[in-house]
Amino acid sequence: MTVIQQRPGSLSPRPDRAPQSSLGQRWSALHGKVAQIAQMADLSPEPLDQINTRFNNALSRTGALFGNHAHPAVERGVEDMEILVDMGLTALNEVESRGQDPGAPAFALWREVFHAREAILSVMEPTVA
Repeated sequence: MTVIQQRPGSLSPRPDRAPQSSLGQRWSALHGKVAQIAQMADLSPEPLDQINTRFNNALSRTGALFGNHAHPAVERGVEDMEILVDMGLTALNEVESRGQDPGAPAFALWREVFHAREAILSVMEPTVA
């Protein structure tokens, strides 16, 4: 049996990674929560079908390179977004429960999530110069 040791913070493949389909489901669930943030920020709903399709298409293109798994940076990016969104929604709900307007902090959080999403997708959809 081969044991793969990994340095903390390295982007080497991990044998315990989830398959692509699981990551796609997590991405979709994550963006359901992002829609709640957008609503609190008084933003128009995003086209979630297009966002999810874009991610899943990019995931299937890159999956062949990593043994039917996503690039490790993509997995970690999704994990980071999940943490950001969960903690942010908790904070926004606390603001709202105090009778305060969550609009401005929700907009700031939505912008962070937007840029994180674009960063993840840019790893998966590199542009050719």
